[in-house]
Amino acid sequence: MLVMELVEINGNHLEVERIGDSPASDHRAPLVFLHEGLGSIAQWGDWPASLCAATGREGVVYSRRGYGGSSPVPDVRGAGRLGPDYMHREALQVLPALLERIGIRQPVLVGHSDGGTIALIHAAHRIGLCGYRLGKAFIRLCIERLFLLPALLDLLCHLRI
Repeated sequence: MLVMELVEINGNHLEVERIGDSPASDHRAPLVFLHEGLGSIAQWGDWPASLCAATGREGVVYSRRGYGGSSPVPDVRGAGRLGPDYMHREALQVLPALLERIGIRQPVLVGHSDGGTIALIHAAHRIGLCGYRLGKAFIRLCIERLFLLPALLDLLCHLRI
């Protein structure tokens, strides 16, 4: 089941798609998908739902501000232009606020390109807090920017959170 909603974070509405039942109802951590620099929920296609089904997890996909159906960024080429620290702001301010608002304490973050960087920054600042774990295999996949679906599926199926 896919449920689309707008969630208000810091005065902006973020487009959020939930995959499956409420993520809080399952004992396994839900997958939270973070899109690339110019992406949105739409660019993921059906891949998040397929990965959630293959791993037996709930999922959440969202579009950052300025992308997809989320609130636009006014004057995006001028005063509203993103600063060089935008990934840190997304990882340390927006993402935690979104996770809290939708009731997710321990996500498994799945990021593509900029989304992968946001996921790593977020997790690195939370290791040891709320049970975050950053395994060697996950770090290796992110650093090498490899995308190996069988390895990712194996990692997510055996992850004990």
